[in-house]
Amino acid sequence: MKKILKKACGAVIFRRENNQILYLTVLYKSGLDYWGLVKGHVESGETEHETAKREIAEEVGLTNLTFYDGFRIEGKYNPTPNIKKLVVFFLAEAHTAKITLQLSEQVDYRWLPFEDMMKQLKYKQNRKFVRKADAFLKE
Repeated sequence: MKKILKKACGAVIFRRENNQILYLTVLYKSGLDYWGLVKGHVESGETEHETAKREIAEEVGLTNLTFYDGFRIEGKYNPTPNIKKLVVFFLAEAHTAKITLQLSEQVDYRWLPFEDMMKQLKYKQNRKFVRKADAFLKE
């Protein structure tokens, strides 16, 4: 059976507060309820950055973001036996803590320091993305 390739894009989103970096995680309700990073499927004709910006605006209401040049990370996984998914993440700084959730997909959010974020994220690949983002910010 041929695998279907699906592509999604998003960002490791952070903000600065009191000389601390806080990362955004959202609680997805998908039957598996899990804490993850903001991302979504690429629509026809969109660039990766356009997808990331659209998904962030739709899912958490953030539009005033600074994207960091030079940070792009990708990963692959198989959500089902016949689907292969490619995910691309950028690094984006939010200039507000205010979030407006898209309640059809997410039910909660948290801004967390790095160590707490590592404990909160369900998937190993998401933890890897945040580790790389954190290292990039500290370079």
